[in-house]
Amino acid sequence: MVSPARDSRRRLRARLNLVLLGAASIACLALLLRPVPGESTVPRLPRLGLLLAGKTREAPSLLRGGLALVPVWELANVPVTAQLDYPLGSEAGALTYNARPFREVDHLADDLNGIGGQNSDLGDPVFAAGDGLVIFAAEAGGGWGKVVMLQHRDPAGDFFQTFYGHLDTVLVTTGQIVPRGAKIGTVGTAGGQYLAHLHFEIRRGFHLDLGTGYSPFVLNRLNPEKTLRERSRPDPARLHPAPGLLENR
Repeated sequence: MVSPARDSRRRLRARLNLVLLGAASIACLALLLRPVPGESTVPRLPRLGLLLAGKTREAPSLLRGGLALVPVWELANVPVTAQLDYPLGSEAGALTYNARPFREVDHLADDLNGIGGQNSDLGDPVFAAGDGLVIFAAEAGGGWGKVVMLQHRDPAGDFFQTFYGHLDTVLVTTGQIVPRGAKIGTVGTAGGQYLAHLHFEIRRGFHLDLGTGYSPFVLNRLNPEKTLRERSRPDPARLHPAPGLLENR
């Protein structure tokens, strides 16, 4: 025979379960029946979970959309990057200098300039530092100007990105796979905001985030000059032509 106290506790648990079930049902109905917001002046892209759906990515979605990741079906197409070269000048970085190195006054990049200084490198070609998948190629607004982002995968399987900011022209499209040394754009001034230079970053991961060029924290950024030096040794099994040779094809 069930004691009155045990029977009372059982009835109380049953009532609590009913209340919780009812609250969950109301929450689900509220989500399903919520009004559709009015049209926004900023175009928004559809999302699947945390993944940005589709291949066309506008800057406002990256600046305002919170956390977004490169979709898994695109990550499967990211080529293995066995070697990195300088994105400006030549494979060894000749004809350039680093005007503002990584972590100088909280800088998260290297600012690469032509050796003539000022705007002498305006319009100079910018090359893909390594084999990669173009995940962003557009006007980014703000202090960025035009930006190209390439997604890479190292031989160990880890993902990283190269970021090319303040471009004058963009010569690639989102979803395109480019080889190391391919011309992806030209050096710019972010619409006249700076003297001509290339803002070059290397980032861990596969986040679709324009982010910031300065921070007191390192975040997911790698030292570009150090990383280029460590990964510059060629893989004899899969060498590519130097950037100058690609242009003459």
